[in-house]
Amino acid sequence: MGSFPNGQQISSVHCFVLGRYNTVHIFSWLKEMLVIVRNSLETFLLSSLHKSLSQEASMREQFNNTLNVVEDQLQQRDTIVMQTHRYSEELALQLKSVMEERGSLEAQLQQARQGQQEAQDKAKVGNRASCPRLLT
Repeated sequence: MGSFPNGQQISSVHCFVLGRYNTVHIFSWLKEMLVIVRNSLETFLLSSLHKSLSQEASMREQFNNTLNVVEDQLQQRDTIVMQTHRYSEELALQLKSVMEERGSLEAQLQQARQGQQEAQDKAKVGNRASCPRLLT
C-alpha cells in the first residue's frame, strides 16, 4: 500500500472509508489540497523574496555608507596633499630668497674684506713713508 501526502500510511480501513466516497469527493478534496499547497508555496516564495529584497537593500545601504566614508577620506587626503604642496612651494620660495640673500651677503663680505685689505696695505705704505727707519 502507499501513503498519504502527509506521510501517513494508507490502511485497509482508509481504503474502505475512501471507497465509500465517490470519485468527485476525492477529486474535490485533492483540488482543495492543491490550492492549499499552492497558497503555502506562494506565501513561502513571497516571504523569501521579501527577505532577499530586504537583505539586498541593507547590503546596498552598507555599501553606500562605506563608499561615502571612502570618498570623505579621499577628499581629506586630497586636501592634505594640496596643503602640503602649497607649504612645500612656500618653503622652496623662502629657501630661494634666503640663498639669494646669502649670495648677496657673501659678495658684500668679500668686498668688505678686499676694502679692509686695501686699507691695511695703504696704511702700511703710509706708515713706512711717514716713519723712516733708522739705519745702523
